Amino acid sequence: RGNISFGTSNISLGTTAPTTSQYLQYNGTSVVGGTVSAGKVVQTVYSSTNAIGTNATQNYAATGLAGTITPTSASNNILVFVSQNGLYKNLSGDFGISVQLLRGTTVVALIGDALFYGITSVTEAYLGAVSVSYQDSPAGTTATTYSTQFKSYGTCTTKVQNLNAVSSMLLMEVTP
Repeated sequence: RGNISFGTSNISLGTTAPTTSQYLQYNGTSVVGGTVSAGKVVQTVYSSTNAIGTNATQNYAATGLAGTITPTSASNNILVFVSQNGLYKNLSGDFGISVQLLRGTTVVALIGDALFYGITSVTEAYLGAVSVSYQDSPAGTTATTYSTQFKSYGTCTTKVQNLNAVSSMLLMEVTP
């Protein structure tokens, strides 16, 4: 409410405060109000890594891929897009790699489970990438971190970002 001054010009914002899901926009002549409609992108966060991660255990370990977003409204959704690249296992047989997506410490999606399982004709196996798109409703306005983890399925050595392949994550806050 009130006026905004730009040098010698004043723009009147009126006397009524905007309500939730409204915005103000200056169109070159005056300030106009509008309502944010459903499915609009509010903000995006992009992160990537090419640091090789190695895990020879059946316990999940961080891949090094993570992104943090702070929602502007508790009612907004977060769309998470992950491309986990450079997957590798070193033994033939019934061994593989599993990858999962987390919000904080909570697993929200299994991206791939027992990948490479049953590939017995080669001693090393390379898989380009696994991807996931996931819609989350964190229901808050505090910083929220998404990350991926991987583990060996069986007793082989597994890698992510092998040969420095780039894995990426895109977080998008959208209106409901």
